[in-house]
Amino acid sequence: MSMVTVYEVDSDRGTYWECDPNVPGLWEECMIEEDPWPTVRAISEAGYEVKVLSQESYRKWLVETHQPSD
Repeated sequence: MSMVTVYEVDSDRGTYWECDPNVPGLWEECMIEEDPWPTVRAISEAGYEVKVLSQESYRKWLVETHQPSD
């Protein structure tokens, strides 16, 4: 079973949601600005394991995945 992580993201335009990795056809453009739960349920029903994490986890993920390589 593949893992999908959904992150809550707080920004100056309000709260939105992103996922890693994208699930084509279920999570369009990896961003939903409304209720994410119907999409999370659809991803789960498609056979993915879904983990929902906070804004702080999103920040940590950004730092870990976007650090320049030496």
